[in-house]
Amino acid sequence: MDKRRLLNEESSELSGSYKRLDSSLSSALAATPAGKSFGMEPLFDTPQGGLSTSEANARMQKYGPNSIEEKTVSMAWLLFKHFIHGPMQYMILIAAILSAAIKHWPDFVIMLVLLTLNGTLSFVEARKAGDAVAALKKSLAPKCRVYRDGAMREMDAALLVPGDRVMIKLGDIIPADGKLMDGEPCTIDESALTGESLPVTKYPGDEILAGAVMKTGEIDAIMTKTGINSFL
Repeated sequence: MDKRRLLNEESSELSGSYKRLDSSLSSALAATPAGKSFGMEPLFDTPQGGLSTSEANARMQKYGPNSIEEKTVSMAWLLFKHFIHGPMQYMILIAAILSAAIKHWPDFVIMLVLLTLNGTLSFVEARKAGDAVAALKKSLAPKCRVYRDGAMREMDAALLVPGDRVMIKLGDIIPADGKLMDGEPCTIDESALTGESLPVTKYPGDEILAGAVMKTGEIDAIMTKTGINSFL
């Protein structure tokens, strides 16, 4: 009898829990606006047919182009910056001058060798950083399919702005950070960005990163971050 009474009490508690859960889900669904789409971000107010040309131009003025700015500097400045300019380089240079002033030539030679080694290593690291920026620029998609003025068109990815609605399909490089709209799940290769060894399955509402590659599927996405503001 005691076991039967305990079983009845547990059944009553479980029934009450399911009722509370069902009530919570019903309330959450009731609070969700009808027809709400994952991709229609209120932050950007993107219409179904995409941004208008005038709105896109205004956002271009605000956010800038969807590209990574590459500053060009002269070789003379690079050599000066990495071989002479800097606290460590100044200390070594002063030590070399003092050694030459007292005619302590072994120390003078050692200081020059240290200055050369320090500058060379700094210069090589700077060149590697510059090569990395160039590689990132190449990884950006040159073209994309975007909805503008109610129609889809192909245009330079550098002209994308936050709020643009783009179509991404198999083999495409994602042109900017964004969020997937309603559609079927897709797989995206982010290995060059995150180190993931295998493509990642993405669902409507998930974030996508600029420079990743679409492996399977076809879906629209709203761009949220472009250019220097993106993951790249």
